[in-house]
Amino acid sequence: MNITLQPTSHTLITAAAASKIYRSNGQIAKQNISLKVDNQACLEWFTQPTILFNGAEYQQDLKVELSPEAIWISLEIVRFGRSAR
Repeated sequence: MNITLQPTSHTLITAAAASKIYRSNGQIAKQNISLKVDNQACLEWFTQPTILFNGAEYQQDLKVELSPEAIWISLEIVRFGRSAR
């Protein structure tokens, strides 16, 4: 996922539901997120929780590039699913 905010824009990004990562068949599930926030832009990144289940193999890379006077606020919640508790 690649997201770029133009100068002076204001954006809220969220999700309709949680991300659920189930048991792996030996491969790693990967998610790459690249965010670029231009000058005087504001990005609010409030996704739903990521739920990891027993045996999940998951890697998330999040890169945020902020220009001068850019604003970025986020919340990342990771929790264990029922079988992983």
